[in-house]
This record gives sequence, structure tokens and C-alpha cells, in this order.
Amino acid sequence: MIESTRPGRVASFCAVLALLLGLAPIWLSSVEMWDGVIGRHALAENDWTTIKRWVLDSNWYLTYGLFLLADALQPLLPPWVFFKLWITLMVIGIAREVRRLGRDVFGISPAVVAWLPALVLSFPVWYVFFSFTPMVGHITSVLLALSGYRFFHRRERWQATLGLILILLSFQLASNCAFLIALEFGRWLLMADRARWNYGRSAILLFLAVAAFVATRVIWRPVGTYVDYNRFLNPLALSTLLSYIKYSALFATWGLLLLPLLPGLVTGWHHRQTGGDSIRTALQGAWRPMSVLAMLALAAAAPYVLVGLGYPLFVIHMPSPSSISAVLAGGSSQAPLSFWYGDWGARHLFLPMIAIVLFAGCCVALIQRTGAPTMAVRNAFMLMILVNLAIGTSGHWKKLERIAQEQGIVKALAAYPAPPAGKVDLIVDAQVGYLGRIYEANDLLLRAYGATRWSALLLPEIPAILAWGEKMRSELEALPPALRSASDRTNLMSGYDWSRNCRTTARLQLADLSVWDVLWRAEHQRTALPAATIRSVSSDCVDADPAWR
Repeated sequence: MIESTRPGRVASFCAVLALLLGLAPIWLSSVEMWDGVIGRHALAENDWTTIKRWVLDSNWYLTYGLFLLADALQPLLPPWVFFKLWITLMVIGIAREVRRLGRDVFGISPAVVAWLPALVLSFPVWYVFFSFTPMVGHITSVLLALSGYRFFHRRERWQATLGLILILLSFQLASNCAFLIALEFGRWLLMADRARWNYGRSAILLFLAVAAFVATRVIWRPVGTYVDYNRFLNPLALSTLLSYIKYSALFATWGLLLLPLLPGLVTGWHHRQTGGDSIRTALQGAWRPMSVLAMLALAAAAPYVLVGLGYPLFVIHMPSPSSISAVLAGGSSQAPLSFWYGDWGARHLFLPMIAIVLFAGCCVALIQRTGAPTMAVRNAFMLMILVNLAIGTSGHWKKLERIAQEQGIVKALAAYPAPPAGKVDLIVDAQVGYLGRIYEANDLLLRAYGATRWSALLLPEIPAILAWGEKMRSELEALPPALRSASDRTNLMSGYDWSRNCRTTARLQLADLSVWDVLWRAEHQRTALPAATIRSVSSDCVDADPAWR
């Protein structure tokens, strides 16, 4: 049995390695992507009107508080350093809380539970923090839920009260409501002597979770452009049932991350030592926590599935490994970026990740109880960690490469005079692997020209994606004037003149980048970074500079 101190040291070393390779790459760039461009520019311009419309309209008061803290600390820390430092501490905190949860609630042995932080830190979702300002509230809420739940079940009244406060704050992330209810029920199922259970505290937790969820859906609903954000699908429609199946299947793909455990488990069973439990006895002790974790995974994924969201580990049907596929059903802009999906929807895995990591711990604990040698247990975890890091490194690289490519686009645009005010289409090769929504493309123009008088899109030359871009613009134009005006700031188009209906198009060839370009020049030597090539331009704006005709 593996109760010696050496496996703990090896597990700690792997946790440090996972931190360096699984999370630390987000520190290689100060540039934001996705929705993060909104927060970065708002802070840079001290534009609190935009920040309020962006985070308060969508009920992210916790995020707004962190913006205030980042602003107050600007004399000491640049905002990007503050946010990434905060996120790093939150992820480390979650890793520690998952270890405590495995030990205290699921009864996983110390030698096995020591590996759980490394699994958390290596889990292949942390590349989402290249967009850090929108994600800081999500990851903070997860840690508040876990730490609050731990304190809530302490005997001391002040600690239970503190836990209750943290739990209430964590309900900024609505999916925490279902997750904590499931965790509480699972804890009750796993308790040996339910007669000593504090049913009063369970009732308080259940009431507050339901009340918080209803309040954010009925009383303090999102407003403005977020009024329909995360609305439940109609459960009576056949299309909804199909959506439930589809998005549940997408979440289920993440279960394949458990497969790397198999060689170690099989080896451990084959070389088990005498004195261990029989497999039947071990299964009798493991089926209950494994069932609870399956329920916990469902509770973590269900809030997203019910509103028509599902994020896969991989996509099977792809035109080619490096191209964007057809836009998903319903006009969604979520498009596979590669065989490993790698989009910012990975933030939906923050809670399911906890169930997956704990389930991995229970699987290894099961085989350990049969007398598996130390090396087999260690190898099972190490192989899963390596696979996690391989997938996560791919995600980090794609984000860093995109940042470098977009810096090259900014450099190419800056060599041209500013395009005429109006619509701007930046068309890139079909194989580029990502698209830029209006605020993302406007961010490129803002960095190149210091203005916000365009409605721009950055799109790969794929018919379905080009059609989606037109649909996005049409939906924005169809908004009531008040909502459209409110969205101008968050779309980085506060200087846009809606009466202009002309269009400028530029077709670009992205530069071939070296590893040094991606890892260093994009952040530290931008003048030496290769620029994209503008292959052709056209404009129907009568006041366009000759360079754009």
C-alpha cells in the first residue's frame, strides 16, 4: 500500500510541474482576447460606464468589485498583472480545496488524494485565461463555493457563518446553486451515521441556493443587451430535447480524459500485493462515492445544457484538423477550432472538472485497496497528467499564436491610412482557425488607429462563417435604438455612425511565425514581429482613401 512520504513528494513535484506547464503560460502575454478586449480598453480609458454596462447589466457584481480593486492598485500593479495573479491564486486555491474535498467528503486515502492538485492544475481548460477580465469572476466564484462549503460544515458558529457568506457570494455563478445542492445531498449519502446529520444547515443551504437562483432569474434579472442571456430552452419543444442530447454528449466527451488511467489500473491489478481487498470488496466500498460523483458531474453540467450550452473536449466530424467547421446549429458562432476544441467555452468546465478529478481519485483508490503497488498508482496519475498537459499546451499555443497573428494584422493595418468610417471586413485564409466578433475586430482597428468608428469583423473565408458575420451585424442593427446605443460601448464602436452603410474589405495573408515570434516578439519585440500582408482591398465608401480602393 502507498502510504510512504515519497509518493507525496512525487505528487507535489508533479503539481508544481502542472502549475508551470498547465497554467503559467497565460503569463506569456499581457494581451486579452475574446470578450476581454472590452475590459482591457475600458480600464485603460477609465471608462466605467462601459464596465458597468458590461458586468453589472449581467449581474456580475463580484467582477465589478475586482475591477475596482484592480483600478485602485494600478499605481503598484498593471491591471493585467493583478488579474492574472488573482486568477493564478484562485486556481491554486481550487486545487487545494479539491484535495480537501476528496479527503473529507469522499474518503480518498492520503496517498491518492495527494495527486488531485496536480490533476486540477494540469486540467486542459486554463488557456481560457488569455481572456482574463471576463473570467476572473467565474473562477473566484468556484473557489468561494468550495471554501464556503468547507467552512459551512465546521462546528464553530463563526466559521459556519463565514462559510454561508462565501456561499452566498459564490452564487454569482448560477451553476454553483445546483452544484452545491448536489454536493450536500451526496455528502449526506456518504455519511456513515446520518442520525447525527445537521438537517438544519442542509435546509438553509437548499433554501438559499433556490432563493438565489430564483432571485437572479426573476427579481435581479440581467438587463440591457443581456436580458435574454442564458435563458432556458422551451422544455416542451422537440428541438429542445434534441439540444439536451446534443449538449450532454458534448460534455460527456470530457470523460475520455479518464482513459489514461487504465494502463496504471490494469498494471496495478495484475501486480497487486497480498493483503489487499478482493475486487468485490473494493467495489462495494467504491460504488457509492462514484455514484455521487456521477450525480455531481450531472449537476455541474445541467445548468449549461438547460440553456443550450455544451462544450466538448473534441469534435469528431471536421473538414480538416486545422479549419473552422460549419457554424453550429442555430446561428451560434461557436465553431470547432481544431480536433481539440480550444474555445473559450472551456469556462463551462470549471465545475465538471471537479467531479472528473475526484472520480479519477476514486478509481485509483479502488485499485489501491486491492493491493496495487505504489508504482502502478503513481504511473496511472502521471499518464493522465501528461495527457492533460499535452492537450492544454496545444490550447495555450493556439492562443499565443493567435495573439501574435493579430499583432501582425495590427502592424499591417497601421501601415495603411485609416479606412473610412463604416463596416470593415477583414477576411483571412480559411485555415486560420478562429474568427473575430465585432468587438474583437474593432479592437484591432482601435490598436492600429486609436479610433472606434467602425463595425468590423475578422472572418476566415468560409461561406458559412461569412454568412454568420452578416447575420450578427443584421441582428445588431435590428436592436431598438436604446439597446443598440448601449451595445456600442461594449462592441468598441462608440464612435460609429449608424447612418453610414458603406463597406470596406481587406483580404489578409497572415505571416509565417517562428516559435520565437510567438513566445517572445509578440509581447516584447513587436517592431520585429512579421506583419500580415494585405493582399487586396476594396471599398464602396465615397470618402475612402485611394489606398483602400
